[in-house]
Amino acid sequence: MGVELTGDPAGYPVLWCHGGLSSRLDALSVGPAAEAAGVAIVSIDRPGIGTSVRRSEQSVADWPQVALKEMSRLGHERFAVAGWSAGGPYALACAAAAPDRVEKVATIAAMHPIDDDRYRRELGMRLDRILFKWSVDRPRMARMLVRAGSHAPDWMIINDVIKMTVGAERQLMRARSSLVVDFIREATRCGCEGVVHDYARLATDWGFELSSVSCPVTVWHGVDDPLVPLDHGRKLAGRLPNGRFEPLTDRGHFLPFTDATGILHDLTRQR
Repeated sequence: MGVELTGDPAGYPVLWCHGGLSSRLDALSVGPAAEAAGVAIVSIDRPGIGTSVRRSEQSVADWPQVALKEMSRLGHERFAVAGWSAGGPYALACAAAAPDRVEKVATIAAMHPIDDDRYRRELGMRLDRILFKWSVDRPRMARMLVRAGSHAPDWMIINDVIKMTVGAERQLMRARSSLVVDFIREATRCGCEGVVHDYARLATDWGFELSSVSCPVTVWHGVDDPLVPLDHGRKLAGRLPNGRFEPLTDRGHFLPFTDATGILHDLTRQR
């Protein structure tokens, strides 16, 4: 299992759930802020991604048994969870599975459930819309598409990332684009199956009810997010018993790079 530790090793533990078509390495985007805030980040590759072996998880709700076991191995019995983008559903699944251990959750530019096709069609990136559909209906084609993308040159990936930025985040993302390339490439280090299965789990029933997430959840979302519309965040917060919607102006999808300090302070506040 691929595990990345960053931030303050002696700090308050936060389980980090990485984004889609990404890997444990995207936690490095919040590493400096975590160290300053006294937060120990634990980021785990999902099955078949990065250096984690493929497993038999069929739904998002199957993931917590792996993540919780790793947190116990590291000595973290109570902790917070954060999930960026496609990691948001996995963060919520952990809270639903272990209400006695998960104290607080932050979803960051996360989607509303997309097993209803109308919500899938609202997503702003065409590649995502195709992969969410093909991973379920045409997995062989989905694997071919992911494989082709994994061979794209660095400059092409960087250009695509910059096109997805808005406002003040654009200059910052230009400076940190090499890190984005690293965690995207790491996603397919051992092949494309893990990424495709990840998309399939997210595109179908997540396997738990949002109403079962009892701990406080802050739903962070960029007002100008071109990938996951703001309305996804608003509706997600509205379905959570203790959900709080936090829209951020002049922000897009890359909130871990632009707003890590505020997000982490919120996770550790009132402890």
